[in-house]
Amino acid sequence: MSETDYAVFDALADDPRRPWSDVAQLTGLSAVTARRKWQRMVERGAAWVTTHPGFGSGAVYAHVEVQCAPGATESVAARLGAHPRILSVTEVTGDYNLFLVVAAEDIGELRRILQLTIGGSELVRGVRSSVINRVYSDGSTWRAGALPGSRSVSAPPAPVRPGIADPRARTVLGVLEPDGRAPTTAVAEALGTSEAHARRFVKETVRTGTLVQRIDLSLEHSDWPHGLALHMVAPAHSLDASAARIRSMPGTRLCTAISGGPYNLYVVVWLHTLEEAVEVEKQLVSELDVTVANRSILLHYHKRMGHLFDADRRRIGHVSWLGEEG
Repeated sequence: MSETDYAVFDALADDPRRPWSDVAQLTGLSAVTARRKWQRMVERGAAWVTTHPGFGSGAVYAHVEVQCAPGATESVAARLGAHPRILSVTEVTGDYNLFLVVAAEDIGELRRILQLTIGGSELVRGVRSSVINRVYSDGSTWRAGALPGSRSVSAPPAPVRPGIADPRARTVLGVLEPDGRAPTTAVAEALGTSEAHARRFVKETVRTGTLVQRIDLSLEHSDWPHGLALHMVAPAHSLDASAARIRSMPGTRLCTAISGGPYNLYVVVWLHTLEEAVEVEKQLVSELDVTVANRSILLHYHKRMGHLFDADRRRIGHVSWLGEEG
């Protein structure tokens, strides 16, 4: 990834469907060159557009830690990664082998996934879960820092409607999951509306957080090959302030408020080197009113927001969130 590659990445990260003429203006490249650079990144698996239900969709988001039987982590990860509502499956260090992000239609579906899909296997020795209450930052707000002012982006407020239960939102998701930059003509044809209406509806679903679109980066090609995950406890009165500071730190990939477990703040920071993990934790505890209760290093993404990866970190497929519950 060159510096101009990262510039194109950051320009599209602000709006994955941004016209190439606008990308050109932001990056100083020609529209043809910007488009060609993006196509090359996609072709070699370095970057892609991810589309998934957002926190404003009405879906119930949860973090789930899974302890596997010795030697069973790979097979458990493969089975769980095939489930449409389990968006991410990450192998981590520590007492729990896998960390999951689940987006269920409602609390009843989440309960079934926890009890039957995850906990119902003899290869699973333990399950610990927390519900996500607030997303301060996630992959859609992460920037490579190649453009001025692109280091820190606030997660937008997300009202709960129109919601993923809206058939139109599900139709748009079906078009944009496999191709986030699908032409407006394809979206309009699926909705049975004009292109102008389709364009407005896509913008509205993204604005409200019903759908999230983001540009994802392959760790195989990036300058951030490692990740540190921290479960923390922060006093309720300072939770938002602590999260705001964490969100502004370079490398912060995910910052969420969680409840229903022993922690109330979860953070993932991407690292250039493993040695940085100590410095990141030291900075957090020295500057903020937080206690780090558990820490782990991300070993491997088996699945990240619907996209599947092989042992060499190459993207090899996608599981639609719209698939039938397993």
